[in-house]
Amino acid sequence: MKKLYLFIIPIISYILAYIITGLEDQIPLYSESVIKIYILKYIFIILLGLFICFFSKRLPFILKHNMTIILCLLSIFLPIILWIYLIRTNFVGNFDNYFLVFFLYLGGYLNTIISHFTKKGDA
Repeated sequence: MKKLYLFIIPIISYILAYIITGLEDQIPLYSESVIKIYILKYIFIILLGLFICFFSKRLPFILKHNMTIILCLLSIFLPIILWIYLIRTNFVGNFDNYFLVFFLYLGGYLNTIISHFTKKGDA
């Protein structure tokens, strides 16, 4: 069950980024609800911060299995491959929220790797 959290949390974050991006694209159409859209974006950023904390806390305990490491590498490279494909097919939208999610989780992975090697060297 703990491994499942590792992969569901980033997927939920990407889905929320998709929803927020769709709402931001509608700002010119619905100028009276701009404040509501920004409030939803702030809630998204707060939830993303909570997700990152939970993700970074669980990740060191789960990385002891080789299959988990392979899936983590896949979850790093799959969004990059998808973005390259979308850019080449001229489906370039507003990737700001997706990049935010990607780089925050990438920072979580790097934090886990650094803390893993520093703890391993101390023992």
